Amino acid sequence: MRPLSRNFIWLISTMVGVAAAFTLAKKPIVALNVVSVQRTSRSPTARCEISNHGEKPIELTIHCIDQTPFYHRLERSFFSWRGIVDLGLRKAISWHPVGWDIECGVDAETRILAPGQTFPFTASIIDTSRPIRLAVNYRLDGVDFTVSSQTIRP
Repeated sequence: MRPLSRNFIWLISTMVGVAAAFTLAKKPIVALNVVSVQRTSRSPTARCEISNHGEKPIELTIHCIDQTPFYHRLERSFFSWRGIVDLGLRKAISWHPVGWDIECGVDAETRILAPGQTFPFTASIIDTSRPIRLAVNYRLDGVDFTVSSQTIRP
């Protein structure tokens, strides 16, 4: 019985190692990173970069005047599992667009982001009373996708 338990432990540790290697090695095709946040007397701004790590170009819709991609702000909402199954204090988090965040497409143009290319831009945060994320829509092979940033905390 002892060799069987060793083999089982070896098998489980190997599977965990392989799963961790695949998780760490897989890089998202498109990434939206917040480089820095400047908090001034006016509305705070975030310096961001959107990067194409894939093998195909992506299409971004940008404002031609200030060369900023169309982005939207996401706020988090909590809901409790208590009504479904009593799991104690567990809560689920979901991110959804803020209701007052509107993009106007009057000066819109398409920009192609080639593989390996990074596009820097500045985004206005506006509401700093709660954590937010920024999100950018893009097209890859005619299909629409959305990439979001990490959480920006007040």
